Amino acid sequence: MKNIWVGLLLLLSGCATTFYTLVEPGQVVICDRYSVKPGIQWSEIQKGDVRLWTVDGVELESIRFISGISEGVPIMDITKEKHETPFRPDMSETELVDAIVDAFSLSGSQQVEARNLQPARFGSAEGFRFELDFMDADGLNKKGVVVGTIMDEALYLIIYTGTRIHYFPKYAREFEDIVSSIELKRIP
Repeated sequence: MKNIWVGLLLLLSGCATTFYTLVEPGQVVICDRYSVKPGIQWSEIQKGDVRLWTVDGVELESIRFISGISEGVPIMDITKEKHETPFRPDMSETELVDAIVDAFSLSGSQQVEARNLQPARFGSAEGFRFELDFMDADGLNKKGVVVGTIMDEALYLIIYTGTRIHYFPKYAREFEDIVSSIELKRIP
């Protein structure tokens, strides 16, 4: 019996633990450039300049806030591949869409398609938005919306994804409210 407990302890000690923090409704500072106002509680994981929010689990739905991508840095940096497109401040919106689609594909998503690229507000800044349809690496059909802007030669993205059935539509209104609530900070 002692060997079973020792084995279990060794197994558990080798597992990576992910720590979530709770994001309460109200004004939330995302980075040094903007804040948003979620209307519900979210759980958050932060890794570098990427903040990921979820309610029911990352595989079901999530919002990624990717902030301040500077020149030469991969646009999504979600894979270990060196083939991801590095950001350039002079990239067109079409080039940004292609780079994001490529990053999703490199991360294991399949049949990634972007549609409805259009101008959009990112707080008081001009930006863009488009929709995604894809199948994740586990075969789940998903939808997504990407909203972004380039400010001070850096790229800012907010990416909402969820399973096509149930979870994407469940939080779509909340996502739109979050995007509508963006407040840019004044930089002296």
